[in-house]
Amino acid sequence: MGARNQVVIPLLAIVGGYAGLNRTGLAGGSRKWEIGVMVERIRYSPEVRERAVQMVTEHREQYSSQWSAIQSIASKIGCSLETLRKWAVQSERDQGQCPGLTTEERARLKQLECENRELRRANEILRKASSYFAQAELDRRPQ
Repeated sequence: MGARNQVVIPLLAIVGGYAGLNRTGLAGGSRKWEIGVMVERIRYSPEVRERAVQMVTEHREQYSSQWSAIQSIASKIGCSLETLRKWAVQSERDQGQCPGLTTEERARLKQLECENRELRRANEILRKASSYFAQAELDRRPQ
C-alpha cells in the first residue's frame, strides 16, 4: 500500500493521568497527541483511501457489522480505525447514501468561508481608511 512515516516519541512527563505536553525542542508540523506518545500525522494517498473504502464495502457482508469490517481492514492496511471509519462515511455521503456535505460541497464551503474572511478584512480596512480621511478633512478645514 502506501509508505507510512510515523515517529513515536515518549512524553517526558505524565502527571496525574494527563500527558505532560512538553514540546521543547520539537520541530513544527502537524502532530497528534495520544496518551504517553506523540504520533506524527500520516498522509495517505487518494488511491490508498479509495482502495480501503472499497475493501470495506466489498467485504461488509463477511462481518457482523461495518465496524467489524473496519477493524479488520484498518489493521491490515495500517491506518487507525477512526480514520477508515471517516473515509467510509464520507464515501457514503459522496454517493448520496448518507446525509451530510459531500466532498465537493465541503471544498466549496471552505472556499466561500475564505472569501468571506477576505471580504470582511477588506471592509474593515476601507472603514478605517474612510474614517481616517474624514478626520483628516475635518482637521484641514479652517476654523
